[in-house]
Amino acid sequence: MSDLEAKPLIDKEPVLKLISALIDDEDLLEVERIKDKAARLREDRDWPSNEFDDLVEYTQLPRSLVAHNMVRGADMVASRWMRERPQTKEQIDDFYRHCSEYVYLVANHAMMLGTYRKLLRVFKHESGGQCLNFGGGVGAEALKLAMQGNEVWFCDVPDSPVWKFAKWRAEKAQAAIHFVADVPAEQPFDFSSRSMFFRFSRPSN
Repeated sequence: MSDLEAKPLIDKEPVLKLISALIDDEDLLEVERIKDKAARLREDRDWPSNEFDDLVEYTQLPRSLVAHNMVRGADMVASRWMRERPQTKEQIDDFYRHCSEYVYLVANHAMMLGTYRKLLRVFKHESGGQCLNFGGGVGAEALKLAMQGNEVWFCDVPDSPVWKFAKWRAEKAQAAIHFVADVPAEQPFDFSSRSMFFRFSRPSN
Protein backbone atom coordinates (compact mmCIF):
# COMPACT_ATOMS: atom_id res chain seq x y z
CA MET A 1 0.00 0.00 0.00
CA SER A 2 1.41 3.41 -0.96
CA ASP A 3 1.69 6.35 1.43
CA LEU A 4 -1.12 8.02 -0.50
CA GLU A 5 -3.44 5.03 -0.14
CA ALA A 6 -2.53 4.69 3.53
CA LYS A 7 -3.35 8.39 4.12
CA PRO A 8 -0.81 9.00 6.90
CA LEU A 9 -2.57 11.19 9.43
CA ILE A 10 -1.29 14.13 11.38
CA ASP A 11 -1.14 13.24 15.08
CA LYS A 12 -4.72 13.89 16.22
CA GLU A 13 -4.05 14.13 19.94
CA PRO A 14 -3.26 17.87 20.12
CA VAL A 15 -6.03 18.85 17.73
CA LEU A 16 -8.78 16.70 19.22
CA LYS A 17 -8.17 18.43 22.53
CA LEU A 18 -9.42 21.60 20.89
CA ILE A 19 -12.89 20.22 20.19
CA SER A 20 -14.08 21.22 23.64
CA ALA A 21 -12.15 24.50 23.65
CA LEU A 22 -14.04 27.78 23.76
CA ILE A 23 -14.01 29.42 20.31
CA ASP A 24 -14.42 33.17 20.53
CA ASP A 25 -16.15 35.39 17.96
CA GLU A 26 -12.86 36.50 16.40
CA ASP A 27 -11.83 32.89 15.83
CA LEU A 28 -15.21 32.14 14.27
CA LEU A 29 -14.72 35.00 11.82
CA GLU A 30 -11.28 33.70 10.90
CA VAL A 31 -12.67 30.20 10.40
CA GLU A 32 -15.23 31.56 7.94
CA ARG A 33 -12.50 33.55 6.15
CA ILE A 34 -10.51 30.36 5.62
CA LYS A 35 -13.55 28.52 4.23
CA ASP A 36 -14.37 31.45 1.93
CA LYS A 37 -10.78 31.68 0.69
CA ALA A 38 -10.72 27.95 -0.06
CA ALA A 39 -13.94 28.29 -2.06
CA ARG A 40 -12.41 31.08 -4.15
CA LEU A 41 -9.20 29.16 -4.75
CA ARG A 42 -11.15 26.17 -6.07
CA GLU A 43 -12.21 28.41 -8.94
CA ASP A 44 -8.70 29.79 -9.54
CA ARG A 45 -6.91 27.87 -12.30
CA ASP A 46 -3.54 29.23 -11.17
CA TRP A 47 -3.56 26.89 -8.16
CA PRO A 48 -3.51 23.08 -8.39
CA SER A 49 -5.12 22.77 -4.93
CA ASN A 50 -5.51 24.67 -1.69
CA GLU A 51 -4.12 23.91 1.74
CA PHE A 52 -7.46 23.79 3.55
CA ASP A 53 -9.13 21.21 1.30
CA ASP A 54 -5.98 19.10 1.23
CA LEU A 55 -5.69 19.15 5.04
CA VAL A 56 -9.31 18.06 5.41
CA GLU A 57 -8.70 15.10 3.12
CA TYR A 58 -5.31 14.27 4.64
CA THR A 59 -6.30 14.43 8.30
CA GLN A 60 -9.87 13.15 7.82
CA LEU A 61 -10.95 15.71 10.43
CA PRO A 62 -14.13 17.81 10.19
CA ARG A 63 -13.80 20.91 8.01
CA SER A 64 -14.65 23.31 10.84
CA LEU A 65 -12.05 21.74 13.12
CA VAL A 66 -9.34 21.95 10.44
CA ALA A 67 -10.20 25.62 9.84
CA HIS A 68 -10.10 26.30 13.58
CA ASN A 69 -6.73 24.57 13.88
CA MET A 70 -5.38 26.72 11.06
CA VAL A 71 -6.56 29.83 12.93
CA ARG A 72 -4.99 28.61 16.19
CA GLY A 73 -1.88 27.11 14.62
CA ALA A 74 0.55 29.72 15.95
CA ASP A 75 -0.91 29.43 19.47
CA MET A 76 -0.68 25.64 19.40
CA VAL A 77 2.96 25.71 18.24
CA ALA A 78 3.84 28.29 20.88
CA SER A 79 2.14 26.24 23.59
CA ARG A 80 4.02 23.10 22.61
CA TRP A 81 7.31 25.05 22.43
CA MET A 82 6.81 26.35 25.98
CA ARG A 83 6.07 22.85 27.23
CA GLU A 84 9.09 21.23 25.60
CA ARG A 85 11.49 24.22 25.66
CA PRO A 86 14.01 22.96 23.10
CA GLN A 87 17.46 24.52 23.50
CA THR A 88 20.06 22.78 21.37
CA LYS A 89 20.02 22.44 17.58
CA GLU A 90 19.24 18.75 17.97
CA GLN A 91 16.31 19.51 20.27
CA ILE A 92 14.96 22.16 17.90
CA ASP A 93 15.28 19.80 14.93
CA ASP A 94 13.48 17.14 16.95
CA PHE A 95 10.74 19.63 17.88
CA TYR A 96 9.90 20.36 14.23
CA ARG A 97 10.28 16.70 13.31
CA HIS A 98 7.36 15.86 15.60
CA CYS A 99 5.32 19.08 15.80
CA SER A 100 2.09 18.26 13.98
CA GLU A 101 0.61 21.61 15.06
CA TYR A 102 3.16 23.37 12.82
CA VAL A 103 1.37 22.05 9.74
CA TYR A 104 -1.66 24.21 10.53
CA LEU A 105 0.43 27.34 11.12
CA VAL A 106 2.29 26.97 7.80
CA ALA A 107 -0.87 26.03 5.88
CA ASN A 108 -2.60 29.17 7.16
CA HIS A 109 0.40 31.29 6.17
CA ALA A 110 0.55 29.77 2.67
CA MET A 111 -3.14 30.12 1.96
CA MET A 112 -4.24 33.26 3.76
CA LEU A 113 -1.35 35.73 3.56
CA GLY A 114 -2.27 37.90 0.58
CA THR A 115 1.20 39.30 -0.07
CA TYR A 116 2.63 35.78 -0.07
CA ARG A 117 0.19 34.51 -2.68
CA LYS A 118 0.91 37.57 -4.81
CA LEU A 119 4.59 36.71 -4.66
CA LEU A 120 3.81 33.14 -5.70
CA ARG A 121 2.32 34.56 -8.90
CA VAL A 122 5.72 36.07 -9.74
CA PHE A 123 6.85 32.76 -11.18
CA LYS A 124 3.57 32.02 -12.96
CA HIS A 125 5.30 31.70 -16.34
CA GLU A 126 8.50 30.03 -15.16
CA SER A 127 8.99 26.57 -16.71
CA GLY A 128 11.77 24.23 -17.75
CA GLY A 129 14.01 25.30 -14.89
CA GLN A 130 15.89 23.67 -12.03
CA CYS A 131 14.26 24.94 -8.84
CA LEU A 132 15.08 24.68 -5.15
CA ASN A 133 12.36 25.13 -2.52
CA PHE A 134 14.33 25.43 0.73
CA GLY A 135 12.25 25.28 3.89
CA GLY A 136 9.44 24.01 1.69
CA GLY A 137 6.76 23.83 4.39
CA VAL A 138 3.47 22.45 3.03
CA GLY A 139 4.76 22.52 -0.55
CA ALA A 140 2.96 25.57 -1.97
CA GLU A 141 5.90 26.79 -4.07
CA ALA A 142 7.17 23.32 -4.95
CA LEU A 143 3.77 22.21 -6.24
CA LYS A 144 3.23 25.33 -8.28
CA LEU A 145 6.66 25.16 -9.90
CA ALA A 146 6.45 21.42 -10.60
CA MET A 147 3.00 21.70 -12.16
CA GLN A 148 4.40 24.36 -14.51
CA GLY A 149 7.01 21.95 -15.87
CA ASN A 150 10.01 22.73 -13.68
CA GLU A 151 12.25 20.17 -12.00
CA VAL A 152 11.89 20.87 -8.28
CA TRP A 153 13.84 19.94 -5.15
CA PHE A 154 11.91 20.28 -1.88
CA CYS A 155 14.14 20.64 1.19
CA ASP A 156 12.85 20.63 4.77
CA VAL A 157 13.09 18.60 7.98
CA PRO A 158 12.84 14.99 6.70
CA ASP A 159 9.87 12.89 7.81
CA SER A 160 8.39 15.80 9.76
CA PRO A 161 4.63 16.44 9.63
CA VAL A 162 5.04 19.25 7.08
CA TRP A 163 7.34 17.04 4.95
CA LYS A 164 4.84 14.16 4.99
CA PHE A 165 1.92 16.43 4.15
CA ALA A 166 3.81 18.11 1.30
CA LYS A 167 4.85 14.73 -0.07
CA TRP A 168 1.27 13.51 0.11
CA ARG A 169 0.14 16.60 -1.80
CA ALA A 170 2.78 15.97 -4.48
CA GLU A 171 1.65 12.36 -4.88
CA LYS A 172 -1.98 13.41 -5.06
CA ALA A 173 -1.20 15.99 -7.75
CA GLN A 174 1.13 13.53 -9.54
CA ALA A 175 3.84 16.16 -9.38
CA ALA A 176 7.41 14.87 -9.72
CA ILE A 177 9.27 16.57 -6.88
CA HIS A 178 12.59 15.54 -5.33
CA PHE A 179 12.24 15.45 -1.54
CA VAL A 180 15.70 15.90 0.00
CA ALA A 181 17.05 16.48 3.50
CA ASP A 182 19.97 18.63 2.31
CA VAL A 183 20.56 21.01 -0.59
CA PRO A 184 22.28 19.05 -3.41
CA ALA A 185 25.84 20.36 -3.44
CA GLU A 186 26.54 19.88 -7.14
CA GLN A 187 23.12 20.79 -8.50
CA PRO A 188 22.88 24.21 -10.21
CA PHE A 189 19.54 25.97 -9.74
CA ASP A 190 17.80 28.55 -11.91
CA PHE A 191 15.42 29.52 -9.12
CA SER A 192 15.41 29.22 -5.36
CA SER A 193 12.78 30.08 -2.78
CA ARG A 194 12.47 30.12 0.95
CA SER A 195 9.29 31.29 2.63
CA MET A 196 8.74 34.77 1.19
CA PHE A 197 12.19 35.06 -0.45
CA PHE A 198 12.45 34.24 -4.15
CA ARG A 199 15.60 34.45 -6.25
CA PHE A 200 15.97 33.95 -10.00
CA SER A 201 19.38 32.98 -11.36
CA ARG A 202 18.40 33.50 -14.98
CA PRO A 203 16.19 36.05 -16.75
CA SER A 204 12.56 35.08 -17.25
CA ASN A 205 11.64 34.40 -20.87
